[in-house]
Amino acid sequence: MDHKHVSAAIIHGHQGRIFATQRGSGDWKDWWEFPGGKIEPGETPEEALKREIWEELETRIVIEQLVTTVEWDYPKFHLTMHCFWCHVESGELTLKEHEAARWLSRDELDSVQWLPADLGVIEMIRNKMEQLERIGRMECLLEEAKQAVKGLSEALDGYETAQSAIRALETYYDSEEWMKDFSDDEQGRLPKELKRGVLSEDAIWNLLEENRDLKERMKGI
Repeated sequence: MDHKHVSAAIIHGHQGRIFATQRGSGDWKDWWEFPGGKIEPGETPEEALKREIWEELETRIVIEQLVTTVEWDYPKFHLTMHCFWCHVESGELTLKEHEAARWLSRDELDSVQWLPADLGVIEMIRNKMEQLERIGRMECLLEEAKQAVKGLSEALDGYETAQSAIRALETYYDSEEWMKDFSDDEQGRLPKELKRGVLSEDAIWNLLEENRDLKERMKGI
């Protein structure tokens, strides 16, 4: 039986999707596969894959790692297929030999009819995509948490500084001076343009209550 050695590119991108191509001719016309092709004498699997992707798709790829090597018996030949995780370096993935192409999400991997050898890689790819999605989600949570902690740290710096002002306001609110200032305001003895929020019966009291509630809230975090 004839023995074919090929390399295949599992190209990821476009929000974590995988690039799949549809054969346009031959015994397996209309079936879907990962792009790639035959390893020529003297080539490494990686060299062959870069050449094939350029010839088939006019695209330069970066090969990241070997995912698996598939051994598969087709009716007319035995296939050894080296499957590599890749991403696009340059180019637009222009179809020169394939009938069609699609970017598939993890949930769409079963929506096309894969060639038998390629089908054996799908579960590995599904797990890889799930892993990358998980890391992506956790990375977003990390950035959100870092920004929240940074914002809270900066806010706490201001809050700690404000405690001396709050203590001064509390002392003032309990003093005879506040009672006199409040009385003079009630009797119209203060300038009309004077800002007088501290003379409201509720302003300082509400601030003190909110400050106490906030301290209790922080104890529970």
